[in-house]
Amino acid sequence: MFLIAIYVIVLIGFYKAKEDFKGAMAVAGYGTFVVALFFWIGGFVSGITFGMAIAGAILGTLVLLMDNN
Repeated sequence: MFLIAIYVIVLIGFYKAKEDFKGAMAVAGYGTFVVALFFWIGGFVSGITFGMAIAGAILGTLVLLMDNN
């Protein structure tokens, strides 16, 4: 739940600041990935949860790269 909250807070904050939803998805994905990496190293999250954070970062990057603008 904490990782989801971080994702949503960063997503909304970046979107309100830059008005770029695709960029906000990428930034939120990478931010969540970094926090999940530290939690995984510390033993607070499982490998499956860490894998989902990696998938979110990859998904945000793909959405940003597929942008036609």
